[in-house]
Amino acid sequence: MTDPAHPDQLRNAISSQRASIGRYEILLRGLMEGVQTLAERHAQALDMLLEQFRGSSGGQPATVVTPPPLSNLPVSSTAPPSTPPSRELQLPPPECFNGEPSTCRAFLAQCALIFEIQPSSFPSDRSKIAYLITRLSVRALNWATAVWEQQPVICSSLEGFVEELRKVVDAPFSRKEAARKLIHLQQDARTVTDYAVDFHTLAAESAWNPEVLFDMFLHVVLEEVKDELAARLLPTDFDSLIALIIRIDGQLRERRMERKFDFTHTSRDSTTPPSHPGSPRRSRGREHPRFPDLLRESPRRAEALFPEPMQLDRAGLSPAERQHRISTRSCLYYGTFGHFVSSCQVKDQAHR
Repeated sequence: MTDPAHPDQLRNAISSQRASIGRYEILLRGLMEGVQTLAERHAQALDMLLEQFRGSSGGQPATVVTPPPLSNLPVSSTAPPSTPPSRELQLPPPECFNGEPSTCRAFLAQCALIFEIQPSSFPSDRSKIAYLITRLSVRALNWATAVWEQQPVICSSLEGFVEELRKVVDAPFSRKEAARKLIHLQQDARTVTDYAVDFHTLAAESAWNPEVLFDMFLHVVLEEVKDELAARLLPTDFDSLIALIIRIDGQLRERRMERKFDFTHTSRDSTTPPSHPGSPRRSRGREHPRFPDLLRESPRRAEALFPEPMQLDRAGLSPAERQHRISTRSCLYYGTFGHFVSSCQVKDQAHR
Protein backbone atom coordinates (compact mmCIF):
# COMPACT_ATOMS: atom_id res chain seq x y z
CA MET A 1 0.00 0.00 0.00
CA THR A 2 1.42 3.40 -0.99
CA ASP A 3 2.05 5.94 1.72
CA PRO A 4 -0.22 8.98 1.05
CA ALA A 5 2.49 11.33 2.39
CA HIS A 6 5.09 10.02 -0.10
CA PRO A 7 4.11 12.35 -3.01
CA ASP A 8 4.35 15.38 -0.71
CA GLN A 9 7.79 14.33 0.50
CA LEU A 10 8.89 13.83 -3.10
CA ARG A 11 7.61 17.25 -4.12
CA ASN A 12 9.39 18.86 -1.15
CA ALA A 13 12.64 17.13 -2.05
CA ILE A 14 12.34 18.28 -5.68
CA SER A 15 11.64 21.84 -4.56
CA SER A 16 14.67 21.77 -2.27
CA GLN A 17 16.90 20.49 -5.06
CA ARG A 18 15.55 23.14 -7.42
CA ALA A 19 16.33 25.85 -4.87
CA SER A 20 19.87 24.50 -4.40
CA ILE A 21 20.47 24.37 -8.14
CA GLY A 22 19.17 27.91 -8.51
CA ARG A 23 21.46 29.11 -5.75
CA TYR A 24 24.55 27.57 -7.35
CA GLU A 25 23.52 28.96 -10.71
CA ILE A 26 23.31 32.45 -9.23
CA LEU A 27 26.73 32.03 -7.62
CA LEU A 28 28.23 30.81 -10.91
CA ARG A 29 26.80 33.76 -12.79
CA GLY A 30 28.20 36.16 -10.24
CA LEU A 31 31.65 34.58 -10.47
CA MET A 32 31.60 34.69 -14.26
CA GLU A 33 30.65 38.34 -14.18
CA GLY A 34 33.43 39.02 -11.69
CA VAL A 35 35.97 37.31 -13.95
CA GLN A 36 34.72 39.28 -16.93
CA THR A 37 35.02 42.52 -14.98
CA LEU A 38 38.60 41.71 -14.03
CA ALA A 39 39.44 40.90 -17.65
CA GLU A 40 38.03 44.24 -18.81
CA ARG A 41 40.05 46.09 -16.16
CA HIS A 42 43.24 44.32 -17.20
CA ALA A 43 42.58 45.14 -20.85
CA GLN A 44 42.04 48.81 -20.01
CA ALA A 45 45.23 48.89 -17.99
CA LEU A 46 47.16 47.32 -20.88
CA ASP A 47 45.77 49.88 -23.34
CA MET A 48 46.82 52.72 -21.04
CA LEU A 49 50.35 51.34 -20.80
CA LEU A 50 50.60 51.06 -24.59
CA GLU A 51 49.40 54.63 -25.02
CA GLN A 52 51.92 55.91 -22.51
CA PHE A 53 54.68 54.01 -24.30
CA ARG A 54 53.72 55.43 -27.67
CA GLY A 55 53.48 58.96 -26.29
CA SER A 56 56.94 58.78 -24.70
CA SER A 57 58.55 57.55 -27.95
CA GLY A 58 56.94 60.39 -30.00
CA GLY A 59 55.88 58.01 -32.72
CA GLN A 60 59.50 57.04 -33.41
CA PRO A 61 60.76 53.51 -32.99
CA ALA A 62 62.23 52.96 -29.63
CA THR A 63 66.00 52.85 -29.40
CA VAL A 64 67.49 49.79 -27.86
CA VAL A 65 69.80 50.63 -24.99
CA THR A 66 72.67 48.21 -24.55
CA PRO A 67 73.18 47.34 -20.90
CA PRO A 68 76.70 47.65 -19.49
CA PRO A 69 78.73 44.48 -19.16
CA LEU A 70 78.29 42.49 -16.03
CA SER A 71 81.94 43.04 -15.04
CA ASN A 72 81.32 46.79 -14.61
CA LEU A 73 78.31 46.33 -12.30
CA PRO A 74 78.93 46.56 -8.54
CA VAL A 75 78.64 43.27 -6.78
CA SER A 76 76.34 43.24 -3.75
CA SER A 77 76.89 40.64 -1.13
CA THR A 78 73.23 40.59 -0.10
CA ALA A 79 70.27 40.32 -2.41
CA PRO A 80 67.43 42.82 -1.98
CA PRO A 81 64.70 41.41 0.19
CA SER A 82 61.77 40.11 -1.73
CA THR A 83 58.35 41.45 -0.77
CA PRO A 84 56.01 38.59 0.09
CA PRO A 85 52.69 38.69 -1.73
CA SER A 86 49.91 40.20 0.33
CA ARG A 87 47.23 37.71 1.36
CA GLU A 88 43.76 38.73 2.47
CA LEU A 89 42.33 37.52 5.72
CA GLN A 90 39.76 34.81 5.08
CA LEU A 91 36.73 35.28 7.32
CA PRO A 92 34.30 32.45 7.96
CA PRO A 93 30.98 32.78 6.15
CA PRO A 94 27.98 33.91 8.21
CA GLU A 95 25.14 31.57 9.03
CA CYS A 96 22.41 31.38 6.44
CA PHE A 97 19.75 34.04 6.91
CA ASN A 98 16.24 32.57 6.84
CA GLY A 99 14.33 35.84 6.91
CA GLU A 100 14.03 36.29 10.68
CA PRO A 101 13.79 40.07 11.26
CA SER A 102 15.73 39.97 14.54
CA THR A 103 18.87 38.62 12.82
CA CYS A 104 18.79 40.68 9.61
CA ARG A 105 21.07 43.48 10.83
CA ALA A 106 23.67 41.09 12.23
CA PHE A 107 23.69 39.11 8.97
CA LEU A 108 24.21 42.19 6.80
CA ALA A 109 26.93 43.46 9.13
CA GLN A 110 28.84 40.17 8.81
CA CYS A 111 28.58 40.27 5.04
CA ALA A 112 29.80 43.89 4.98
CA LEU A 113 32.88 42.87 6.98
CA ILE A 114 33.65 40.10 4.51
CA PHE A 115 33.32 42.48 1.55
CA GLU A 116 35.68 44.96 3.23
CA ILE A 117 38.33 42.44 4.34
CA GLN A 118 38.29 40.46 1.06
CA PRO A 119 37.89 43.06 -1.70
CA SER A 120 39.61 41.02 -4.41
CA SER A 121 37.12 38.17 -3.94
CA PHE A 122 34.19 40.49 -4.67
CA PRO A 123 35.27 42.98 -7.36
CA SER A 124 31.73 44.04 -8.38
CA ASP A 125 28.34 44.64 -6.82
CA ARG A 126 26.93 41.70 -8.75
CA SER A 127 29.46 39.34 -7.16
CA LYS A 128 28.60 40.68 -3.70
CA ILE A 129 24.87 40.24 -4.35
CA ALA A 130 25.51 36.71 -5.60
CA TYR A 131 27.35 35.91 -2.36
CA LEU A 132 24.51 37.36 -0.29
CA ILE A 133 21.97 35.20 -2.11
CA THR A 134 24.01 32.04 -1.48
CA ARG A 135 23.83 32.77 2.27
CA LEU A 136 20.01 33.04 2.25
CA SER A 137 17.53 30.29 3.00
CA VAL A 138 13.80 29.57 3.27
CA ARG A 139 11.64 32.63 2.54
CA ALA A 140 14.57 35.03 2.16
CA LEU A 141 16.04 32.79 -0.55
CA ASN A 142 12.68 32.53 -2.32
CA TRP A 143 12.41 36.31 -2.44
CA ALA A 144 16.01 36.79 -3.65
CA THR A 145 15.64 34.15 -6.37
CA ALA A 146 12.55 35.89 -7.73
CA VAL A 147 14.29 39.29 -7.66
CA TRP A 148 17.39 37.91 -9.41
CA GLU A 149 15.32 36.37 -12.18
CA GLN A 150 12.60 39.01 -12.63
CA GLN A 151 14.21 42.32 -11.55
CA PRO A 152 17.80 42.49 -12.81
CA VAL A 153 17.93 46.25 -12.22
CA ILE A 154 17.80 45.77 -8.44
CA CYS A 155 20.61 43.24 -8.64
CA SER A 156 22.96 45.67 -10.36
CA SER A 157 23.54 47.70 -7.18
CA LEU A 158 24.45 46.28 -3.80
CA GLU A 159 22.95 49.27 -2.00
CA GLY A 160 19.65 48.90 -3.84
CA PHE A 161 19.50 45.14 -3.22
CA VAL A 162 20.16 45.55 0.53
CA GLU A 163 17.54 48.28 0.75
CA GLU A 164 14.92 46.03 -0.85
CA LEU A 165 15.93 43.17 1.45
CA ARG A 166 15.44 45.38 4.49
CA LYS A 167 11.98 46.38 3.29
CA VAL A 168 10.93 42.75 3.02
CA VAL A 169 12.42 41.06 6.10
CA ASP A 170 13.85 43.69 8.44
CA ALA A 171 11.08 44.90 10.75
CA PRO A 172 11.39 48.58 11.69
CA PHE A 173 12.67 49.08 15.22
CA SER A 174 11.76 52.52 16.50
CA ARG A 175 13.37 54.36 19.38
CA LYS A 176 10.10 54.26 21.30
CA GLU A 177 9.96 50.48 21.06
CA ALA A 178 13.58 50.20 22.22
CA ALA A 179 12.85 52.51 25.16
CA ARG A 180 9.77 50.48 26.07
CA LYS A 181 11.77 47.25 26.12
CA LEU A 182 14.55 48.93 28.08
CA ILE A 183 12.12 50.02 30.79
CA HIS A 184 10.78 46.48 31.27
CA LEU A 185 14.17 44.76 31.05
CA GLN A 186 14.99 42.87 34.27
CA GLN A 187 18.08 41.04 35.47
CA ASP A 188 16.19 38.11 37.08
CA ALA A 189 18.55 35.17 37.65
CA ARG A 190 21.10 36.22 35.03
CA THR A 191 24.52 37.55 35.77
CA VAL A 192 25.11 41.28 35.50
CA THR A 193 27.39 40.60 32.53
CA ASP A 194 24.59 38.95 30.53
CA TYR A 195 22.12 41.62 31.56
CA ALA A 196 24.51 44.42 30.55
CA VAL A 197 24.75 43.05 26.99
CA ASP A 198 20.99 43.35 26.44
CA PHE A 199 20.94 46.68 28.23
CA HIS A 200 23.67 48.14 25.99
CA THR A 201 21.90 46.88 22.84
CA LEU A 202 18.59 48.52 23.71
CA ALA A 203 20.34 51.64 25.01
CA ALA A 204 22.04 52.18 21.66
CA GLU A 205 18.66 51.93 19.89
CA SER A 206 16.86 54.23 22.32
CA ALA A 207 19.46 57.02 22.06
CA TRP A 208 18.94 57.97 25.72
CA ASN A 209 21.55 60.13 27.40
CA PRO A 210 24.12 58.55 29.75
CA GLU A 211 22.60 60.15 32.87
CA VAL A 212 19.27 58.39 32.34
CA LEU A 213 20.98 55.08 31.57
CA PHE A 214 23.09 55.47 34.74
CA ASP A 215 20.05 55.78 37.01
CA MET A 216 18.06 53.06 35.21
CA PHE A 217 20.83 50.48 35.40
CA LEU A 218 21.39 51.28 39.05
CA HIS A 219 17.67 50.83 39.74
CA VAL A 220 17.23 47.34 38.27
CA VAL A 221 20.19 45.50 39.83
CA LEU A 222 19.57 43.00 42.63
CA GLU A 223 19.09 44.20 46.20
CA GLU A 224 22.23 42.55 47.52
CA VAL A 225 24.26 44.44 44.93
CA LYS A 226 22.60 47.68 46.00
CA ASP A 227 23.58 46.93 49.60
CA GLU A 228 27.21 46.64 48.55
CA LEU A 229 27.00 49.84 46.52
CA ALA A 230 25.56 51.74 49.50
CA ALA A 231 28.91 51.47 51.32
CA ARG A 232 30.99 52.57 48.33
CA LEU A 233 31.61 55.75 46.41
CA LEU A 234 29.81 55.51 43.07
CA PRO A 235 31.67 56.41 39.87
CA THR A 236 30.53 59.35 37.81
CA ASP A 237 30.25 57.74 34.34
CA PHE A 238 28.00 54.98 33.09
CA ASP A 239 30.68 52.55 31.84
CA SER A 240 32.57 52.68 35.16
CA LEU A 241 29.32 51.98 37.02
CA ILE A 242 28.67 48.84 34.96
CA ALA A 243 32.25 47.64 35.50
CA LEU A 244 31.90 48.13 39.27
CA ILE A 245 28.54 46.32 39.46
CA ILE A 246 29.86 43.42 37.37
CA ARG A 247 32.81 43.07 39.77
CA ILE A 248 30.53 43.14 42.85
CA ASP A 249 28.14 40.62 41.31
CA GLY A 250 31.02 38.24 40.60
CA GLN A 251 32.30 38.51 44.17
CA LEU A 252 28.83 37.83 45.62
CA ARG A 253 28.35 34.78 43.42
CA GLU A 254 31.74 33.39 44.45
CA ARG A 255 30.84 33.91 48.12
CA ARG A 256 27.54 32.06 47.68
CA MET A 257 29.36 29.16 46.06
CA GLU A 258 31.83 29.04 48.98
CA ARG A 259 29.02 28.95 51.55
CA LYS A 260 27.24 26.23 49.62
CA PHE A 261 30.45 24.20 49.41
CA ASP A 262 31.14 24.56 53.14
CA PHE A 263 27.58 23.60 54.09
CA THR A 264 27.65 20.52 51.84
CA HIS A 265 30.89 19.23 53.36
CA THR A 266 29.75 19.94 56.93
CA SER A 267 26.52 18.01 56.41
CA ARG A 268 28.38 15.14 54.79
CA ASP A 269 30.86 14.85 57.66
CA SER A 270 28.10 14.79 60.30
CA THR A 271 26.05 12.12 58.51
CA THR A 272 28.77 9.89 57.05
CA PRO A 273 28.33 6.26 58.27
CA PRO A 274 31.33 4.17 59.36
CA SER A 275 33.48 2.82 56.57
CA HIS A 276 32.91 -0.76 57.86
CA PRO A 277 30.69 -2.32 60.53
CA GLY A 278 33.45 -2.64 63.11
CA SER A 279 34.65 0.95 63.02
CA PRO A 280 33.15 3.47 65.46
CA ARG A 281 31.20 6.51 64.23
CA ARG A 282 33.23 9.68 64.03
CA SER A 283 32.04 12.65 66.03
CA ARG A 284 33.14 16.20 66.51
CA GLY A 285 32.85 16.07 70.33
CA ARG A 286 34.58 13.90 72.87
CA GLU A 287 32.78 10.61 73.41
CA HIS A 288 32.37 8.89 76.75
CA PRO A 289 34.00 5.45 76.86
CA ARG A 290 31.58 2.58 76.58
CA PHE A 291 31.19 0.20 79.56
CA PRO A 292 32.17 -3.05 77.73
CA ASP A 293 35.35 -1.38 76.45
CA LEU A 294 36.27 -0.36 80.00
CA LEU A 295 35.80 -3.91 81.22
CA ARG A 296 38.13 -5.20 78.55
CA GLU A 297 40.72 -2.55 79.39
CA SER A 298 40.84 -2.92 83.19
CA PRO A 299 38.33 -4.46 85.60
CA ARG A 300 39.76 -2.26 88.40
CA ARG A 301 39.07 0.88 86.32
CA ALA A 302 35.53 -0.28 85.59
CA GLU A 303 34.81 -0.88 89.24
CA ALA A 304 36.29 2.51 90.12
CA LEU A 305 34.16 4.35 87.58
CA PHE A 306 30.93 2.48 88.28
CA PRO A 307 30.98 1.49 92.00
CA GLU A 308 28.20 -0.70 93.29
CA PRO A 309 26.77 0.27 96.71
CA MET A 310 26.73 -3.36 97.71
CA GLN A 311 30.46 -3.58 97.14
CA LEU A 312 31.16 -0.62 99.43
CA ASP A 313 29.20 -2.15 102.28
CA ARG A 314 30.64 -5.66 102.06
CA ALA A 315 33.47 -6.24 104.57
CA GLY A 316 33.79 -10.01 104.09
CA LEU A 317 36.16 -9.80 101.09
CA SER A 318 39.81 -9.55 101.82
CA PRO A 319 41.96 -7.33 99.57
CA ALA A 320 43.55 -10.43 98.04
CA GLU A 321 40.15 -12.03 97.30
CA ARG A 322 38.82 -8.83 95.86
CA GLN A 323 41.83 -8.50 93.55
CA HIS A 324 41.50 -12.15 92.56
CA ARG A 325 37.84 -11.74 91.53
CA ILE A 326 38.56 -8.59 89.58
CA SER A 327 41.48 -10.17 87.70
CA THR A 328 39.45 -13.31 86.88
CA ARG A 329 36.40 -11.22 85.92
CA SER A 330 34.24 -12.84 88.55
CA CYS A 331 31.29 -11.36 90.37
CA LEU A 332 32.38 -9.44 93.46
CA TYR A 333 29.08 -10.16 95.15
CA TYR A 334 28.59 -13.89 94.45
CA GLY A 335 32.03 -14.97 93.15
CA THR A 336 30.66 -16.68 90.03
CA PHE A 337 32.69 -16.48 86.83
CA GLY A 338 31.02 -15.15 83.69
CA HIS A 339 29.28 -12.05 84.91
CA PHE A 340 29.93 -8.94 86.92
CA VAL A 341 28.25 -7.49 89.91
CA SER A 342 26.25 -5.04 87.83
CA SER A 343 24.38 -7.97 86.20
CA CYS A 344 24.31 -10.34 89.17
CA GLN A 345 20.84 -11.88 89.58
CA VAL A 346 21.57 -12.99 93.16
CA LYS A 347 22.30 -9.38 94.11
CA ASP A 348 19.07 -8.22 92.49
CA GLN A 349 17.06 -10.81 94.41
CA ALA A 350 18.79 -9.81 97.65
CA HIS A 351 17.85 -6.18 97.04
CA ARG A 352 14.24 -7.09 96.63
